[in-house]
Amino acid sequence: MRQLSFVLLFTLLFLIGCQEGADTRDNAVQSVMVKQTAAATIDECPNGGVVLDFGFDKNGNGALDADEILKSEVVCHGVNGIDGQPGEKGATGAKGDTGAQGSQGDKGDTGDQGLPGVKGDKGDTGDQGLPGIDGLNGIHCWDLNGDGIGDTFEDINSDLEWNALDCIGPQGDTGAKGDKGDTGEKGEKGEKGDQGEPGLSATGGWGSAYGVGTALFAKNGDYAWSAVGPMQGMTIDTDKKVFTATEAGVYHITYHLSVLKPMGLKRWASVALLVNGVAQAASRRSVAGGGEITATVLLDLPAGATVSLRNVGASDLFPVDSPGETGDPGADAPSIVFIKLN
Repeated sequence: MRQLSFVLLFTLLFLIGCQEGADTRDNAVQSVMVKQTAAATIDECPNGGVVLDFGFDKNGNGALDADEILKSEVVCHGVNGIDGQPGEKGATGAKGDTGAQGSQGDKGDTGDQGLPGVKGDKGDTGDQGLPGIDGLNGIHCWDLNGDGIGDTFEDINSDLEWNALDCIGPQGDTGAKGDKGDTGEKGEKGEKGDQGEPGLSATGGWGSAYGVGTALFAKNGDYAWSAVGPMQGMTIDTDKKVFTATEAGVYHITYHLSVLKPMGLKRWASVALLVNGVAQAASRRSVAGGGEITATVLLDLPAGATVSLRNVGASDLFPVDSPGETGDPGADAPSIVFIKLN
């Protein structure tokens, strides 16, 4: 602004000094007038400026009329100076008046649950509800697969009935041996007993076989014997599973197994003799978990009848053998013996 004022003053003095033919008396009473009429164009003043009109107020009306303009000049603004240093921070102003109350804000989040209140008085007993729907019948203890049907492997005691007698658990461990009791007094000599029945006598047919070591006895499969003893009137197939009686007659048959505890949920071990592919109920034996399985039966076999020992249970079995000498069966080895009685 200071630069602009100097320019205006210089211009005014120049115009006054150059006025030709002016009466010194008239000049003494006429006022010099300056009027801004427009803004300078960007081409005229890149930094901005104005257009100023100069003249004398000849008619004394206090304004510069169009016929009183002697000259028009474009006055440009100077280049902006360098910013000065910031002034010192002013004193804190007085506290303003409290503003008007603002609009209500959004609803806040739900707060944490408060402490439980005091327990109220017990209410009156309500009316009795309607009877519920009858529940499903429970599963029988013998129904191992839960299908409600008495399956062969679920008849644990082989009595062809399915009841609580088939739910006997595995035999417990043998208790500790008790102390030896005192020797009792010698009793009186008893009467002579009746003569016993004649013992078994082979009449032209016999055979035996045994197993060595531990081998898989697959469910629904026949046991494969490791070795075969002397035979007469009987043969065995090349897989050592199926015996054939070459002569008809009543046969005294004994088999023995010592099995490990079956794997899985169905832990009953069940085996039976098959004659011509049909399980003989009298020969079926079962044990809960692992243990000894032994059976002795009399079977009337026709000539050419086949006999095998079948795993009729629901789990694979593993018959075991107490080690004997190399290649020989131990005391608990699987075994089967045939004796033809007539």
